[in-house]
Amino acid sequence: MKTIQGGFIMTNSNSAICVMTNGSTMENGNARLRGKAIEYARKFPDVPELLGKLIAEGGNHAYCIREIGIPGSYKHDGALMTYALLSFPTKNDWQDKSDIDIIAQSCEELTKLADTHHLQNIYFPLPGYGELEEAEVLPVISSRLDDRFILVQSAT
Repeated sequence: MKTIQGGFIMTNSNSAICVMTNGSTMENGNARLRGKAIEYARKFPDVPELLGKLIAEGGNHAYCIREIGIPGSYKHDGALMTYALLSFPTKNDWQDKSDIDIIAQSCEELTKLADTHHLQNIYFPLPGYGELEEAEVLPVISSRLDDRFILVQSAT
């Protein structure tokens, strides 16, 4: 696992961004999102529905929710470059505190997704931020995620 400070620019179609999620859905079947996940739902309104269907069909696991086009970036064949938006479950219910065991399971599942989708750069924020201590989370994620995974920490 690597760590960077501040933001990043998506330039590679073998890349992904992880959004922290939970296993809750609403009455309409959409995923119940919190925090930064709501920002992605505002940019990509189909995310709550897509993730809700994945949760309903397979439970609270890491998923490739959708691919997102990179404006102005094209492959050699002229197709628009895309990156993947991945779910990174940290808890079962949206009202719960993040769970270190679910974070560990998500790390294992994300590694499999990275292999399946041939992902080379997977960016993610610190799981459980504000609910778990960094000292508790870092050993769990760093022992399970290889150098394809890039922890994006806020610049201070």
